[in-house]
Amino acid sequence: MRLNRYFAMFLIASLSALALLLTGATPGSVAAAPRAGTYVGQLEGLIDLIGIDVRQADKNNRRIVRAYLCDGEPGGDARWYSGVMVGNKVHLVSTDGETTLEVKLGHDAATGFVIFADGSVRRFTAPPARWGGGIYEIEVTADGIARGVSLAGDTFIATKSSERISNIGDGRPWEVTVTTARGKTFQYIYYDFTTFSVEELERYGLPTSYATTGVVGIQPDLYTVVWQGAVYAFGPGWGGFLFGRSGDVKRGVPSTNIWPGGACPAGM
Repeated sequence: MRLNRYFAMFLIASLSALALLLTGATPGSVAAAPRAGTYVGQLEGLIDLIGIDVRQADKNNRRIVRAYLCDGEPGGDARWYSGVMVGNKVHLVSTDGETTLEVKLGHDAATGFVIFADGSVRRFTAPPARWGGGIYEIEVTADGIARGVSLAGDTFIATKSSERISNIGDGRPWEVTVTTARGKTFQYIYYDFTTFSVEELERYGLPTSYATTGVVGIQPDLYTVVWQGAVYAFGPGWGGFLFGRSGDVKRGVPSTNIWPGGACPAGM
């Protein structure tokens, strides 16, 4: 789905500032060695998120790479990639055979592009995932609780509010606690876009397809989710988008249940 132009410019500017401030990189500085970790970014001109998880290099400078592209839309993108990076570049084909992914790993960002089945090309710059960002497997149960773990070992626990506390969507967002593998804890309020009206989605420059499935709310299921984490340069002021699909995403067979939403820190 094409993003509102001004909203896209804001996101790109925020991500660029974050990468520079957190790494101390400056134009013309000497590039440091690529580092392992998870990187999350947004495709140029689209709402799709791309998450890229890169493991430590072995003695032959080979790294296991897993990546996930998703827009949270019904019938939209939910593409899984896996392979081995030699050096700092890798070419991957999604498990459904529909897209290809080119990644170049730097010290402070993963850059590259996705080629879609129609031949269109979308570039991205993905900074290191921060404040809970990453690629998750999350199970949502019928009692309104979501629990999951990221590829980096971060844990995700969310509970849907039992009372109306917001004027957005159904007014009952999810209360999220993320604990990183290093023990740091962050709390967010997550807004489920499937509870937004078409007018609300248009107001925020979001795909109206989130409101046209006939299903309101995240359904009980197991989801593969990519989360931006914070995208403000001075802290987790905006928790970023979370997009996911249920089904066997890793084998290229996602199901119809979608997970589209956005988060902000608790208390904002």
